[in-house]
Parts: sequence; structure tokens; C-alpha cells
Amino acid sequence: MTTTPITELRLSRDFAASADTLFALFTDPEQLAVWFGPAAFTVPFESVVVELREGGDWGLSMVETATGRAYPVRGTVVSFAAGERLELRLEASGGEDDLGEVGLRIRFRDGGLELEQGPFTGQERDRTAQGWELSFQKIDVVLAAQGS
Repeated sequence: MTTTPITELRLSRDFAASADTLFALFTDPEQLAVWFGPAAFTVPFESVVVELREGGDWGLSMVETATGRAYPVRGTVVSFAAGERLELRLEASGGEDDLGEVGLRIRFRDGGLELEQGPFTGQERDRTAQGWELSFQKIDVVLAAQGS
């Protein structure tokens, strides 16, 4: 019997922004709706829920532009410190693309962030890493528009 290794995703990304600005991108519903998800997806503002308190809800739906298919991402705020860190428990669904429950930990710093997410199988981890990179490109555009 072959077992699939379970791994964590670890990313570090530089941004031309303060830690407070980056934290707001992940916790302000209006900003989340603008950048979250790869370029071929939108996030309807009405799908975004952020209750910034321990045990609060955090979620949204990514909608594939070409098909209109929705991919809900729902979770709970585990802990946070404004401008410093955000920890969530998430479930992402969409049929065969269900990731189950994963942890997401983000540490914010002036000029960037460090992100850890998992557990994943190797293929899930790689697909998630690609999704984050595409989302980070959208953050770059948002920050440029803000003049950050």
C-alpha cells in the first residue's frame, strides 16, 4: 500500500506595503473581494464574511469567470494580532477539488508576509502555492493602485 505524504506549504513574499496594510488586505471584506483568488476568478463582495474575533467566521466564494462555478472557502478565526498575524482554520470545497480542513497562518511584516498552510498532499500543496502566487500578483496591482 502506498501512502501519500502530507506536507505544509510555506511561502514568503515581499510587498511594497506596511504590515498594517497587508493585514487589512486579509481582514477587510472590501479589499478581500478585490484580490483573492487567481485571475480567472472573482469574489462577489456579498460572499465575504470576516468576523475579526477569536472563533469568528472568515469566508468567501471564488467564482470562476468562464463557468460561473462557485468555490466556497469557509473558516474560523483561530487567533490574530492586528498588523502582526492571522491564523485561520479553513475548508475549501468545489467537488473534486475539496481540500478538507487546513490551517492557515500568516505573519505580517513591513515589506511582506510569511504564510504557512496545510496539511496537504504534495499535489494539493503545489496547486495551492500556484493559487497564492496568482493572488499575490493581484495584491501587487491593488497596492500599486493605492500608491502604497
